Amino acid sequence: MKAYYKLRHSAERKQVGCFPQSQTGSLGGIQDGRINWRGKIEFNFELPEIYLEKPAKYSSILSCPYIPPLFIVVNDEFVNFLINEIEGPYQSWSVIAHHKKKILSNYNLFVLNETKEEQFVDFSKSIFYSRKLDDWGATGIVEEFTFNNYAEYSEKQESCRNNKQMILAKKMVHNFTNMNEEFIRVVGVPNGGYFVSEELKHKIEQRHFTGMSFEHVKQ
Repeated sequence: MKAYYKLRHSAERKQVGCFPQSQTGSLGGIQDGRINWRGKIEFNFELPEIYLEKPAKYSSILSCPYIPPLFIVVNDEFVNFLINEIEGPYQSWSVIAHHKKKILSNYNLFVLNETKEEQFVDFSKSIFYSRKLDDWGATGIVEEFTFNNYAEYSEKQESCRNNKQMILAKKMVHNFTNMNEEFIRVVGVPNGGYFVSEELKHKIEQRHFTGMSFEHVKQ
């Protein structure tokens, strides 16, 4: 059974210079409502441009909080590495990054098209709750519930969204029994994002790619 780690942006200044490395940028069309968060993006959209802060360093992955978590911004070397390690479909677009008076053309907007939340989360053992969207102080739980599978979770999530509520996890249980992928993306559930296997983590560290950290995911 594989072990998995959540891929996070590093805040270590020796690697990234400052955190985040880019606080502003030209969004282009990345907020277009037609962009599919699950599956291939089937149309052309205006690409964002990245404006790096002055202290920022050119790491393998860049921290750009205005870029939707659907994507990661990575350099050519890391994209080429990933392509040789992953099996699932992906898309990659070259983007322009600005730093001081330099224009960098070696960064990319990258996305894994397939998502694995149905396999990654053991819904029958996890506990979720709903909270009002405007409850910024996290003062109250509207409702607590469990699900047998992702389909039930997704149906409840849509119902909560229509009632201006969000779903959070009180207890998140993962199940890696049927997971064989080296690099996966999870959306639509708490603590989603990109995840790497322990084997891929070691390869990334051996190649000395920068700008990322790894958080072990417990089952």
